[in-house]
Amino acid sequence: MKRVVNTIQTLILFVVIFIASQILASILIGTLHISGDVGFMLSYILSMGLVYLLTTLYERAEFGKVRLIRKSAKGFDPMAVFVGVILLFAISITLWPLENLMPGDGRVFGDGVYTLVTVVIISPIIEELIFRGRLYNLLSHTVSPFMSAVLSSVVFATIHLEPVIIIGGFLSGMLFSYMYLLKRSIILPIILHICNNTIAYGLHVISYAGKPLMEYIGSEHYYLSIYITSSILVLIFVGFMIKRFMKEKRAMSMRG
Repeated sequence: MKRVVNTIQTLILFVVIFIASQILASILIGTLHISGDVGFMLSYILSMGLVYLLTTLYERAEFGKVRLIRKSAKGFDPMAVFVGVILLFAISITLWPLENLMPGDGRVFGDGVYTLVTVVIISPIIEELIFRGRLYNLLSHTVSPFMSAVLSSVVFATIHLEPVIIIGGFLSGMLFSYMYLLKRSIILPIILHICNNTIAYGLHVISYAGKPLMEYIGSEHYYLSIYITSSILVLIFVGFMIKRFMKEKRAMSMRG
């Protein structure tokens, strides 16, 4: 019961820290009268930097130690990156019919270089350090690796606030968590997150320039083949992921 209480406490505190950091950063940047792409970038860096700092301090105060974020060179694995990108595409295609029933993505991105750099490079690096690093590590003090991945992915998806991307964000978060555990390195999730945001940003721009990307496929038969293949790949990934997390749980039990 104590573990459940500690886990809930950690999640609530993280959300409070996240919201407070967003508000504080917005007020500060507004006070300095910095707007546009530069203001967006600085506000994001400041708010997420505060989240990282405060969650690190909380982990040290609550658990007496801070678990280091793994950053082994094994994260530079071209084959794992290739497989990860294919899975990101498969997840996106599999969820497309469901996402098509939800409200559209209401986010409006600027077209300046600072917004591009923030969304494609800065955001993936910082978010992986926070969600696969700090939050995952925080949760792992009280729950299994699988539940750490699930809960951190739920928070990761929810903070985007857009119904159309919450489900995809959750599955992407689980993929990033799986890769983090598989390679014992935050580097691979960062690379995959960069690839994901690059693709998403590109599709976001294209969707406003004309019809949705899926309509370009044309043939319904061709689309159905792609959809079935993607769904099978996602199911295979889920199977491998669960197997890996269960193996990690058994290893932790044996270590005491």
